[in-house]
Amino acid sequence: SKGRSMYGVNTLGRKHVLVLGSRSAIGRKFIDALEAAGLVPVAVSSQACDLLSEASVDGLIESLLCHTGRWLFAVQLSTTYGMRDVAMARNVAEIVDKLSIPRLVFVSSWVVMFDPSVTSTSYIRAKKACEDFYKARWADQPGRVRIVRPSVVVGDAAL
Repeated sequence: SKGRSMYGVNTLGRKHVLVLGSRSAIGRKFIDALEAAGLVPVAVSSQACDLLSEASVDGLIESLLCHTGRWLFAVQLSTTYGMRDVAMARNVAEIVDKLSIPRLVFVSSWVVMFDPSVTSTSYIRAKKACEDFYKARWADQPGRVRIVRPSVVVGDAAL
């Protein structure tokens, strides 16, 4: 029903956050934190939407149009760990634009700040390319993209 999540909780009047990459350890913890803050996470895993497929992305957009006007931001945690992330970024930008989501938080890596000759892996090159893409995409909209560069991401197990 309108205004209710799948868990039967009334979500009318509460801000929604689109979480792309919700099944990862960090995704699950992020969703818990959003809920604790009184926000409504809209979790999207790779099983729910292939962010590399335009048809799948179009289907996701169509299914989320009912949330228009309720979005606070989107967060991209999803990754392919390689250069396909750049194609994914293009599709994520389309989602953000078509759903009128005011801000995207892109989770990158702190290593992108290092000399590329030292950190020349496809994962780091992809993260840097995605950062560059998002900055260029919304160059005329300061604050539309926020880039987070965590130094260490740890799941439930201790180091």
